[in-house]
Amino acid sequence: MYKFRYRAYSVHGWGPYSDQVDILAAEAPEQMAAVTTSLVGTQVKLQWAPLSNNGSPITQYLIEIRTSDGSTFV
Repeated sequence: MYKFRYRAYSVHGWGPYSDQVDILAAEAPEQMAAVTTSLVGTQVKLQWAPLSNNGSPITQYLIEIRTSDGSTFV
């Protein structure tokens, strides 16, 4: 997060500072690498490598599972 303020100068001197402006220099995360799966008893275990956050913390992931007939994701 970058924080800026500014002011102008003329022959009469410096003017007052502006209000502070905050700019988040970040981008969306990159596409995830392939997820690895394994069967543990009757459960499926999903694993993936952490992504580069590109300047902003990753707060959630969305996992979609295709139905057994292959028609939709849930």
